[in-house]
Amino acid sequence: MTIEKYLQHRAPVQANDQIIWSFINLVEQYYIQHKSIKFYTDQLNISPRKLNDIIENYFGLSPSKIIHKFLEIEIKKELTTTDKPLKELCYSFGFNKPSTFTKYVKNITGVTPSRYRALNAVLPTTKHKTKILF
Repeated sequence: MTIEKYLQHRAPVQANDQIIWSFINLVEQYYIQHKSIKFYTDQLNISPRKLNDIIENYFGLSPSKIIHKFLEIEIKKELTTTDKPLKELCYSFGFNKPSTFTKYVKNITGVTPSRYRALNAVLPTTKHKTKILF
């Protein structure tokens, strides 16, 4: 099941669903501040191996990949729907240096953040206003 599909249902039904539900809720709240699995296993009072088994069995992705998927989705959304400076986005997503943010974005998109924004922007940026000549 995909993350998106799971998020649509949102109702725990089976024994492991409570763990899955709680994990996804924690990830939604803390994926920027806590990218390490340890935080989530501590919060859920579960071993890393058990969490990995449950999450990977359900989604086909490791808990770490789920966390990074949330981060990826949000970064792409911010790059395409806002004109916030890249440096501001870098720090707002918990990266210590713009170069690390750039490497991360390039790894998930194949292009730099500025190039991704230019290719996929939904809203025009305010920096390049078009002059109308009469």
